[in-house]
Amino acid sequence: VVREITDFSNQHPYSIGEILLDRVDLEFPDVHKGEKPQISISVVNKSTQPYEPVLMHLPSYMDMTREPEVLQKGERGRMTVTLDTDRLTDLGLTQASVYLSRFAGDKVNDDNEIPVSVVLLPDRTEMNFDQLSNAPKIQLSETSVDLREKLRKKNKATHDITVTNKGK
Repeated sequence: VVREITDFSNQHPYSIGEILLDRVDLEFPDVHKGEKPQISISVVNKSTQPYEPVLMHLPSYMDMTREPEVLQKGERGRMTVTLDTDRLTDLGLTQASVYLSRFAGDKVNDDNEIPVSVVLLPDRTEMNFDQLSNAPKIQLSETSVDLREKLRKKNKATHDITVTNKGK
């Protein structure tokens, strides 16, 4: 006899082993140096054993907390990943992978990989008004290109996009 039937498949469409997740990537787009953004991953334990959510190979610029520490069968929890942008050395795109541990002693492989992507921008507080008023401003002649029609007849296609600086 159960009090309620809990189906987590709609809110947690991804599975890694017997663990259900609401997302399988960690994307931090357009974060500025000095910020500490967070991403939460909702986790459901569908196994019969207690489960302790752990992200293996977490880069030094990321920290993880979990609530609760251990999930019993059918329980839902949350992992919160915090990005410390001060620990990143380069501006621009940084990519890495972390791995969800499915059980104690789990190994790293493609099945439990979670990609990490960070686009780090300069610290906003270091930019003064002169820099902002003299900054470049990009304008594209178009923001999307559809080459399907051209590629029906050929195996190569080209398309020109004009890039213009509307700033200084």
